[in-house]
Parts: sequence; structure tokens; C-alpha cells
Amino acid sequence: MLTIRELEEFFASVEIPRTVRFDRGTTWHEVPQHVQQYIALIKQKGLGQYTTQPSFDRLVALKEFIEKQLPAAN
Repeated sequence: MLTIRELEEFFASVEIPRTVRFDRGTTWHEVPQHVQQYIALIKQKGLGQYTTQPSFDRLVALKEFIEKQLPAAN
């Protein structure tokens, strides 16, 4: 399982798009701000609480989405 530190390092190392369309019904706007807010919330309250687990799950989903968009390393 990923840690919040690993997610924080990942998002610091990539260009985060302003808008992400996951599918027909799910579009995120102002993505960099959401990433910062989710990370701050999790660091403040701790992972595993009912208030932070959805934010963590969203960060993991966003990481996976961004990784799929990156060019494959040779």
C-alpha cells in the first residue's frame, strides 16, 4: 500500500493537469489545489479515518490516471 509520503513525492515529481476527465461522468477541475488540500488533510488528521480515506483513495486514483498518460520508459 502506498504511503502519503510516496504520493506526495509522486505529485511533486510530475506535472499535475489542471483538469482531469476520468470518464464521461467524472471530471476534476483545479486538480493541483485538490491534491494539496487532500495531502494536507491526510497529514493533519492521519490516514484511515473515515474523513481521510476517500481523499487518499482519490489521490491513488489520480496517480494511476497520470501514470497511464505518461510516455512509457524505454
